[in-house]
Amino acid sequence: VFKLLRENSNPIDITNDTLLTGVEPTFATDGKNLLMANGGRMLLYNNTDPTYYIDHPAAPVKVTHVLYHDYYFLANQVGTNYFAFSEVNNVTEWNGLNFAAAESDPDNLIGIKSAWREILLIGKKSTEVWYDDGSTPYARLEGAFIERGCGAINTVQLIGGEWIWLDDQRQIIKLNGHTPVVVSTPYAKMIQNFKSVSDAKAWTMSIAGRNFYIITFPSANYTLAYEYQLE
Repeated sequence: VFKLLRENSNPIDITNDTLLTGVEPTFATDGKNLLMANGGRMLLYNNTDPTYYIDHPAAPVKVTHVLYHDYYFLANQVGTNYFAFSEVNNVTEWNGLNFAAAESDPDNLIGIKSAWREILLIGKKSTEVWYDDGSTPYARLEGAFIERGCGAINTVQLIGGEWIWLDDQRQIIKLNGHTPVVVSTPYAKMIQNFKSVSDAKAWTMSIAGRNFYIITFPSANYTLAYEYQLE
């Protein structure tokens, strides 16, 4: 069920963007170290050392997204189709050979996400699902190439156990397994007519047991609410 939540008198700003690339800060932790992508760089916090930027020569130098996955820290390299990963259980050690690239339809990554031990590699034109194969350590999941990219990386969210985001065709999709399903049909024409959607942002909330995906379009002064229902 999709509803128009309101026409904004003032655009909603969920949080102030601080990244040079226009992406909100992202975080990853192994329980001891907190890695943050901020200002295009990786900033490390822990309980023993002063906060500092990761400056290892093999570490990515311009990053928007960081993850902690199966004992590795992962980060995308802006302007490329690859992500790098740290040494096992060592956020400060990076190896120039520790990287993997989106390969089905090469597309520069604009973000990486993870859930259910899978990694979502998100590009402007396509999306791939990867996993820890136990040896490489990361490999593309066969049959999990999604011919949908992302029109606004800050709209990618998890709701009800499914990924949902604004795609490169200005449609809001959710992944049913690894199959994209359009959920924004009632407002398709409205979204298509927006002058810009690249600044769109989204978040989720639960009210009285009902789950909602809220997406705001600051440039257009509109906010939509999608009530998620398991199909």
